[in-house]
Amino acid sequence: MLVGATATLEQLLAIEPGRHWVASCYIRLLPQDRSRERYLIQLKKQRRSLAGTLDALLADRDERYGVERDLDEIVAYVSEPANLPHAGGLAGFASTPLDLFAAVPVPRTYRPRLVVDRSPAVRELVAAQGDFGRVVAVLLDRSRARGFAVDAAGASGV
Repeated sequence: MLVGATATLEQLLAIEPGRHWVASCYIRLLPQDRSRERYLIQLKKQRRSLAGTLDALLADRDERYGVERDLDEIVAYVSEPANLPHAGGLAGFASTPLDLFAAVPVPRTYRPRLVVDRSPAVRELVAAQGDFGRVVAVLLDRSRARGFAVDAAGASGV
């Protein structure tokens, strides 16, 4: 399991597909994507192309403004370099009616995308947890022992 992502994944999986829209985003953050902020250019391009689809998808103007606010929130979060993880990718989820905003570092992103649907797009996040296992490491010396949980996202003390 990715350290810190388990609780977020459980929260996302608990969302019942229903009447609220959820914006899901997967961003690739490899070194070549980070140079000249290519990941941000690609995200903004996907955001513009999604705007045309939202017209056909959302008939209610209030719902559309809510979804656009969620998309803008994701773009604003990713625009701040301090928010970017030291990982190969980032999964972001936002829904104002559900009081949801989550950003989860992922070891890699297979296909960068931006999706609006009635439920969060968590398939790649679940696959990332299955692909990269978790190792428990114990460091011993004469006076003490320390344990660490190590996975693709980082390490944490146990």
